[in-house]
Amino acid sequence: MIYIVYGAPCSGKTTYVQQHIKDNDIVWDWDAVEFSFNGLSYQEKNQNINRFMKRVRRLFIDECIINTSVSDKWIILTNLNQKLIDELDAVDEIKIYQMQTSKEECVSRLSATARKDKDELLQVIEDWFNKYDEWW
Repeated sequence: MIYIVYGAPCSGKTTYVQQHIKDNDIVWDWDAVEFSFNGLSYQEKNQNINRFMKRVRRLFIDECIINTSVSDKWIILTNLNQKLIDELDAVDEIKIYQMQTSKEECVSRLSATARKDKDELLQVIEDWFNKYDEWW
């Protein structure tokens, strides 16, 4: 099974996955992978490697489709877009879970962090809720 977990920044995506993964599962978490690639602080962004990150994610998805030795596969995203849905078209077993955290809670959680990019993330939260407002 492939699980897609998506939601606004500070909505609890990573925490949700950490609470549900099992021993033989594998996780694609953009923040964690980017941290391993860019040498910056965790969740500190380097826009110059976005294309590289997307290609590596594509390889991860391809492997998820054919690899049966791993139990469940988890992909953590902020935005779910049509291109990614198309990439996953060959997957028989997929579940998509949208975090149901309110905008106010996301903003509150962001305020409680020591992140340097709070203003940028606040805008991402605003944009996310504008994009997915049909659920709110």
